[in-house]
Amino acid sequence: MSTTNYDSRTADKFVVRLPDGLRADIEAAANNADRSMNSVFVQAVRQYLDGQNRQQILLDALAIAASETTGISVVSEQMHIDDRVRMYGQRALDAEAETPESLP
Repeated sequence: MSTTNYDSRTADKFVVRLPDGLRADIEAAANNADRSMNSVFVQAVRQYLDGQNRQQILLDALAIAASETTGISVVSEQMHIDDRVRMYGQRALDAEAETPESLP
């Protein structure tokens, strides 16, 4: 466990504009869990970011597996997943067009 004392007065602060109703949802979740609204919000953000990281790891693994199967590489950490999917789809179509059809 960390021996560093936490001081909320010196903690990094960030103003967030919430859509209508979200503040009430956070407040209700905090009250139900007997926690502060801040801790509920921070936990939600951490869970979201962790989920995004796990998703990226899984998508990269899937892209590697697909490239090993098809010979088409779509792995790029700088590229958004939607762009990779489009690129993979286009490369697959291009490869399909170049492959001669098998004779009956």
